[in-house]
Amino acid sequence: MKLALVRDSEIYDKKLLGLTLRDRIRLSLERLGFTVRFFNGNTSIEPAESYLIINEPVLILERDIELNGRKILASDGFTFGYLFGDDFHAFFNGDLQAAIEMYLQKNSLEVQQVWAVKLSDENRSWLKNSF
Repeated sequence: MKLALVRDSEIYDKKLLGLTLRDRIRLSLERLGFTVRFFNGNTSIEPAESYLIINEPVLILERDIELNGRKILASDGFTFGYLFGDDFHAFFNGDLQAAIEMYLQKNSLEVQQVWAVKLSDENRSWLKNSF
């Protein structure tokens, strides 16, 4: 199983072209083979073959994105998430942010640029007018 942990945000309740942003994110990540869980604060995790952690409210706009290996995910100058291997589970002690920081200290990760937009009410208006 590939697990995607997406930090929840109120912006995900907004609709874009008939679907909530939460549903759009979930569907696009499921298409990439991830089981998707939205979370607030800390969360529990189960063993998985890879972990995608999205800490910022974003909408990934790339359709054929390759998400594999160990990477820091960035778009337009900001880091929005991480892709970790199955060994991430060993770093997790109940505090997700501490586990991320510890994992980054112990592993050298390359940055993968991803076409994504940081979600806000202003950007949502732009998205609505762009599609």
